[in-house]
Order: sequence, then structure tokens, then C-alpha cells
Amino acid sequence: MDVVRTVVEECWADSKGLDRMETLVAPGYVHHTPFGDTDFAGFRQGLAYVDSVFAERTYRVEHVVREGALAAAYLGWTATRRSDGEMVSGRGAYHCRIDDGRIAED
Repeated sequence: MDVVRTVVEECWADSKGLDRMETLVAPGYVHHTPFGDTDFAGFRQGLAYVDSVFAERTYRVEHVVREGALAAAYLGWTATRRSDGEMVSGRGAYHCRIDDGRIAED
């Protein structure tokens, strides 16, 4: 399975997945955010916030477009909002650069 699909579908939903994702990122991995760049610990911290808002998250890649080392995935997600137990869903995109089969930046 492509590393992009693996990271999104199998790694983002829980801490066990994040432990696996850490083995799928390249040395020097950079996570870009609106607040500045961070490393994998910062990525993990960001998903801890998401987990504080949403439980039972699942992610599904609809399609991936790759051009050289660059990849973009269109994805859907579902979760239970912790504040009221409501099931919610959405769609989004994930963009990354792959180096030697591992995520180098996103």
C-alpha cells in the first residue's frame, strides 16, 4: 500500500497509529502548519488536540495524485464529536513530499 494511503488511513486515528507513522516519516521530517513548521512531536501534539475534540475517528483516501516526490490525497473522515456525541464527517486534502518511500514533509 502506498505510504500516503497508509499514513492517512492507518496512522492518524489513534496513538498506536501515530507510533507506526513515526516509522514512516523520514529523518528531518517537517510538518507545516499555519503557526509555523514543527517536527513529528509537533504533529503528534496537533493530533492530540484533534483527539480531544473528536473520538472514534476514521479516515478514508478517495484518491492520490503523485508527481515525482510530491503527493496530494483527497480524503473523507468521520468522527464522534466529544461535546455532544454527534457523528460528524468531512472532506479534505493532504499534501506531502516523499523521500525514499517515507514522508519527508507535509
